[in-house]
Amino acid sequence: MSKKLFIFVFLLPFQLLLAQSSQLTDFPEGYTPEEVGKRLAYRFVDGKHALHAGKWISYPETFNWNGALQLAKITKDKKLFKLLENKFEPLFTMEKKLLPIMNHVDLNMFGSLPLNLYQMTKKKKYLKLGLPYADTQWEVPENAKPSEKEW
Repeated sequence: MSKKLFIFVFLLPFQLLLAQSSQLTDFPEGYTPEEVGKRLAYRFVDGKHALHAGKWISYPETFNWNGALQLAKITKDKKLFKLLENKFEPLFTMEKKLLPIMNHVDLNMFGSLPLNLYQMTKKKKYLKLGLPYADTQWEVPENAKPSEKEW
């Protein structure tokens, strides 16, 4: 009995590995990862901001935006990249009030977005906006409980 269990446990990961790879090759036309990704990214560009507590750019929006930027980079879609960068620009002026406060990991993750843009464009304004979010990630709030400080 233990020999059969050992063989089963030993071979199962290989079977799953082979099963997964065969399912991720033949996509119907219009449903390849690139096509679906581009549809989602272009829809994101045209959509309203997803706000946290109705106030700030949310954690999910940050990651949707970063994912769309990565897709634009990987697929070399300059038009998509420019649209995503243009969507960000009002956050320096008219939409500045939507910049998240820097007091929680989920809100601080917003900083990954301008830092990602900085890596792609080398524009210092993105670095200047993103670094405080990264830096405050490591600060312990003054009103933190002892157990929170230990963590």
